[in-house]
Amino acid sequence: MDSKSKGSIVGVSHNSDTPQRWFLTIHERAAISSLVQQMGGIKDLDRVGTHKEKAPKRVQHEENDVQKIVTSFKSGLMKNPFSEDSHSLSNIATGVVLPADVAEHLVTIVDKGQEQMSSFIRERWNSNNVSLWDSIPSLTIKTFCSMMKKTTFKSTNDKLVAITEDRDLFGRLLIVPNVRQVNLR
Repeated sequence: MDSKSKGSIVGVSHNSDTPQRWFLTIHERAAISSLVQQMGGIKDLDRVGTHKEKAPKRVQHEENDVQKIVTSFKSGLMKNPFSEDSHSLSNIATGVVLPADVAEHLVTIVDKGQEQMSSFIRERWNSNNVSLWDSIPSLTIKTFCSMMKKTTFKSTNDKLVAITEDRDLFGRLLIVPNVRQVNLR
């Protein structure tokens, strides 16, 4: 906590020596910060070390949210992903099932990330094949969002408009029956 600084190395990293100096002196700056806090008498305050997420009101709010989700599963409004015997990945809220190849890609993404990290260490730290400051190639991850259908139609002024299904659409569809007193089932 004492080693944190506002903005860190943002804006000073254009010079390749600057981040190195920043990393080499961080322990000294943390020690100075800790001593100043002790001298000011703010090291042992009750608010230091607590987080707003641990407040009793926040914990109760989160518990209420969990109970709402459990109620949705029990009422049958949402699909229970643990009740089915299938091995396919499905979205809890919408029930959309991922194709097998996309599901396999999503399940193995942690291993691919580990392999990318190993490659980074092997090529940049252990050898000088690639500069440490070169850009890192990104992994393309297919998720439920990437599987959304895009629909194109002509609007009233003859322009093509593309509509993408999103998670908000399902929420809106749930709200409409409540307002108009329509049985969703």
